[in-house]
Amino acid sequence: MRFLNRGYQQLLLACTAFTLCSLVPAQDLLLNDRFGELCTMCEAWVLCAAEPADTVAQRAENLSQNPPEAFTLYRFKVKGFWGQIATIWNYYARLFNPVVSETRPAEIFKRAKEPDDSYFQTHQKVNAFLSLEAETIELGGTRINRLDRTWSSTDGQSLGACARVPIRDAIELKNGLAFAVTEEAAASDTDGQFALVIILMMLLIFTAISVTIYRNRLRLNAASLDSKDTTTQADSTHAPNIPSDKSDNAITQREASTIWSTQSLRKHPLRYLGRSVHLTFRYLFALFFGLAGINKLQSNWLFSDKLRIVYEARLEQLSPDGFAAWFLENIGIPLYLPIAWIVTWVEIGAAVCLFMGLSVRPASAASFLLLLSFAVGGYYDASLLPFFLICIMFLSWPSGQWLGLDRRMHASYPNSIWFR
Repeated sequence: MRFLNRGYQQLLLACTAFTLCSLVPAQDLLLNDRFGELCTMCEAWVLCAAEPADTVAQRAENLSQNPPEAFTLYRFKVKGFWGQIATIWNYYARLFNPVVSETRPAEIFKRAKEPDDSYFQTHQKVNAFLSLEAETIELGGTRINRLDRTWSSTDGQSLGACARVPIRDAIELKNGLAFAVTEEAAASDTDGQFALVIILMMLLIFTAISVTIYRNRLRLNAASLDSKDTTTQADSTHAPNIPSDKSDNAITQREASTIWSTQSLRKHPLRYLGRSVHLTFRYLFALFFGLAGINKLQSNWLFSDKLRIVYEARLEQLSPDGFAAWFLENIGIPLYLPIAWIVTWVEIGAAVCLFMGLSVRPASAASFLLLLSFAVGGYYDASLLPFFLICIMFLSWPSGQWLGLDRRMHASYPNSIWFR
């Protein structure tokens, strides 16, 4: 147990460095990002036509001015609720066994030519299977090669080539073919999900405030009772002997030193287990934030326009009428550099504090606010909800005093809010 108190930070940091070295960037495949597969809340459109790859790519860049007469337009939608939740597991799993495939909902908008030279449009909802290992996308009886962008049927018959299309150009083309109702329904679903996330976050904040107020009230009542007992004892002995803050801190230190003892395990097994699970979540959360912050340093976010590029790419995937699009256009993109500094150092600072058990509650509060800014800024999805719950859990219990530097700092500065 003494090793845990003194050397666990170095061991965890060494493990983090090892896992960082093992990360291999994904190849330049169709519909993938810097983390591998298409992100959970990213929507993508792909144009396929019976034309050479270069021609399809040129049409995709100027789709509104030069659309093909016959084509198939694939819309890859955002993941469902549980698919977004599974993203958390995929993030950690990729450190040891990279995720190489996924399934997500998709739509197919097809414009084909009739024998009498007229055209007709069809709409179909399917599930798309995206594979990084096989470098293919399969949906609706067709297969797209993600490396060379060729388009074929599942039995191998060549159909043409494909290229990714900017989302707004694709929506404009699709709406011109009388598919506007489908897009309106999809936009309302996304807005409803965002509203649900905001409502849940407000409930979580209210719950955290209520728990904090309740715990403080219990603490004040206990302190009042202790004061009365001390006064009664002093009056009965006619020799007041009120213990000093130093002796109180010493008692707290002695109690804290037995948290991980065998006697504590036998006497309070459920409490022992609960604290162990709590600390496990704390270190996993710190690993998540630490890797994210280090990745931003390695990608030179602080002295380049990387974040602006990320914001502009995300803006192309959002409905232009939503709040997230307004936020990115008016706040995120103009102030991308200060935001990059704030996000990077908050992630790294919170990770270090959670690893070391130093100022755990303030670090959790900062993490909560950072996650909230992600949600408001257009990066909301269901995978954020467990992180909000975990932050509230860190705010509710003093895990830094169970295992970390908060115990020692609180003994030296008992009135400081930073080490409670």
